[in-house]
Amino acid sequence: MHQTSASARVLRERRALAPTPRTHFPVTESDLAANSEPDMRMTCSHTGSIAGLFACSELESRDVSLFFLVVVKGPRHVRYSSIRALQDRFKDPTSPFHIAPGTQGPESPDPPTEELSPAEEGRAKFIELGFDPDSFWEQPIVWGDHDSFQHVNNVRYLRFFESGRIHWMRALGQEIGGPAKAEAMIKGKGVSLILKSISLDYKRPVVYPDTLLVAHKPHPGPLRTSSQVDSPEITTRRQAKTHFHVMGAIWSYAQRRIVTESDSVLVWYDYDKLTKCDPGEEARAVLQRRMNLGKAARDP
Repeated sequence: MHQTSASARVLRERRALAPTPRTHFPVTESDLAANSEPDMRMTCSHTGSIAGLFACSELESRDVSLFFLVVVKGPRHVRYSSIRALQDRFKDPTSPFHIAPGTQGPESPDPPTEELSPAEEGRAKFIELGFDPDSFWEQPIVWGDHDSFQHVNNVRYLRFFESGRIHWMRALGQEIGGPAKAEAMIKGKGVSLILKSISLDYKRPVVYPDTLLVAHKPHPGPLRTSSQVDSPEITTRRQAKTHFHVMGAIWSYAQRRIVTESDSVLVWYDYDKLTKCDPGEEARAVLQRRMNLGKAARDP
């Protein structure tokens, strides 16, 4: 009994020194009975349920470098198996843990993921958040964008959002009435859009060199916070006839995250009559479809 307690104490000390488990293997009670070694057994009274996964950890030991543990309901044996039992599984071609001779197993049990470029990651993130892909605008940062505080001056972001907004307006006009309408909208002819107001939320400074991805998505508004844009409270609001809100965001390729957000109000404006107006059912339907992109991304 004294020898068993001493063995248990040694094993507990070894387990305490072991690094965090890295890989999990499904092991059954019959596997343990078949592969356990008599000299590694110890008696332990424990009440619990059988575990479905068993963690393997390296130990600082000459005799045992890998072990797993199972606790069976009721007073049972707690059995430890050496690395040889698991090596047999690795060598078995029919085993899901098979590792061919001369090869190395994966660093992680998770399937490998493809590395996205900063541009691909930014576009994927914006699409996930419901931004309009037709609004995506790349903005290279130049040294002259810096101010004396050695980061891109805050006023420059207004210009970045403006460039992205005009790019998106062309796409909107193209869908409403083709190339002629797209050209008229950015030249202030007939019914187009005019900026009423804009607010910016600076999240992180940007420095040269970098390239930014600017994105927009329309919504009925108004917003209290940017996270509210796709909430039912906003998406279920009826679209106003003469104006709408547009949320903007800027993604930094260097930082691989959103660095600035904005919200603006755009007004349908008749440049021939110099007054706000109702653009008509067709234009509102085109706008509504783009407003629904956020809902489609959230509820595929």
